[in-house]
Amino acid sequence: MSSRSADVDVDRILAAAREAGRSAEHGRPGPLDRRHRRTGLVAITLNLTPMIDVVFLLLLFFLTASRFGSNEGMLEARLPARAAVVSVEIPRTPIRVRFVAQPNQPDQCRATIERFNETPLPLADLGQSLHKIQEQPGFGPDTPVHLMADNDIRWDHVVNAYNAALAAGYEKVYFAAPR
Repeated sequence: MSSRSADVDVDRILAAAREAGRSAEHGRPGPLDRRHRRTGLVAITLNLTPMIDVVFLLLLFFLTASRFGSNEGMLEARLPARAAVVSVEIPRTPIRVRFVAQPNQPDQCRATIERFNETPLPLADLGQSLHKIQEQPGFGPDTPVHLMADNDIRWDHVVNAYNAALAAGYEKVYFAAPR
């Protein structure tokens, strides 16, 4: 059987089925005719327009509903209980005593106190000046005193300044390198 005769047989069978499927009363084609008329392929497409519209509406909603500024006002802070508070000693600014040597008189020495007595004063008055500083707020017996002496200062003068600081009531007296 050739392919042409097979096509003719298929056409004959389909024509007979059409005749059998027709409704005699109404003259309408039967169910087989409807299926046979669909000759082309049906393309299935996805319409993305409504989905894009919904996405843009959601984007617009969240842009208008959100806040981009920083929060203002009080910040919540949870502090520990009073019993758990650890006291920390505030570092004190040291009192710096600098020695000024007299070029012609090696037995004589004067001292300056930074930020308090910038003019050199005799070592005999150093104890009184240190005691006056201790009476100011923020300075007390635990304020460190730094004695800064150059190499040309005699050791006796440094020891006398040390004794004057102890006599004024200071507990922390240190020897420091001059700057």
